[in-house]
Amino acid sequence: MNHYDTTKHPVSCKIGTITPEGKASLYCYTCDLDVLDKHLGDHLRRLGIDISDQKKTEKSITELNLEANLNLTLSKIVEDGKLLEPRFGPGYCGLANLGNSCYMNAVLQCLFF
Repeated sequence: MNHYDTTKHPVSCKIGTITPEGKASLYCYTCDLDVLDKHLGDHLRRLGIDISDQKKTEKSITELNLEANLNLTLSKIVEDGKLLEPRFGPGYCGLANLGNSCYMNAVLQCLFF
């Protein structure tokens, strides 16, 4: 971030993700997105980095996000290994908390009563 603040270069490259095929994990601070650079080899050559002898040693941000999503288990009907019975009616309204859903749950309970 210090480099971006002083130079206004909006793209950063995760060095450990550079491959000889010209792919790497690139992030644009202006767009706030992962980006692709079709000319990555040429751009890095200007900085003295030859991509032909690079070996990928780290996971890209996309790979890390995918791995985290695959390991995430969200279940609405199972809690601590017990199968829950669906219930409805007075005293049984609301949602299972999925993070920030407690706010929506509170609003819905106010509307039902």
